Amino acid sequence: MQTLIENTGALSLKFDAVNNAASIVTILTVASIHLPYQSLESNHFVAYSFQMESFDLAVHLPSKAIAPIPPISPEDTTAERASKIREIESRFPKIGLELYLDHGGGWVRRALVPLQNRGAEWYMSLLYPFLGSNEVLLLGVNSKLGIKVIPLETNETLHGGLEFNDYLVISGTWKQTISLIPKLIETLELTRNFGVDVGTISITEVAPYRPTRGVIWLQNSGQNRVYLSFNSDPSQLQIGSGIFLDPGATAAYESMKYNLPQPLYAKAVNGASRLEGMEAY
Repeated sequence: MQTLIENTGALSLKFDAVNNAASIVTILTVASIHLPYQSLESNHFVAYSFQMESFDLAVHLPSKAIAPIPPISPEDTTAERASKIREIESRFPKIGLELYLDHGGGWVRRALVPLQNRGAEWYMSLLYPFLGSNEVLLLGVNSKLGIKVIPLETNETLHGGLEFNDYLVISGTWKQTISLIPKLIETLELTRNFGVDVGTISITEVAPYRPTRGVIWLQNSGQNRVYLSFNSDPSQLQIGSGIFLDPGATAAYESMKYNLPQPLYAKAVNGASRLEGMEAY
């Protein structure tokens, strides 16, 4: 049976002359949003889906000379509109907003957005066409989104980043979907009770190799400390190093996710002892 969990969230960040974003600033990390659900992966198959549904920018650049609005008319073709916008961008001061994506291999610049002073605060969407060909941006489990403000050249003059009274406000909304499918619980059909005398001279095998071992419980019912080792090589058991059971102490291994198939070896110190327990496999 599949279970779906849906969440929504929002972000809002302001950049100005003090917080100038002169280097890449991470504004969204998808992994941190998925993190609370990773604990479910031990008992479920978990599928993550994450999408930016809006990613908008508010611009106010009074420190720059005002750039007129391009004289675009409804009859203009796409090429004519682009030409008029480019002409204004080439003649009047501007700065650049770089958009970066990191899907696990490092930052890659996705787009450069030129910004000018239009005489008042103005607004635009950064999703299309800057971050993709759709108005919804799908991001992977390890994706990050970042921005950087850079100076741009106009008429052979380089105009700096955000200055006095300038600001950029970036806001966005996102939707997260978590799909959960419970993992099948395996049944352990075989169990074994055992009691083993453990000496001080040689290493004793307490439990053999079990490829399907799920549970093993141990108790030191003897009078001396016993050292233990799960390893295919019994010589890896070293007195004074590793796990041990003092007289009367207990230990348990239980797991339905990972197998611990290696043989279990034991050796006593200061005299023989006895281990008693049960395993299921």
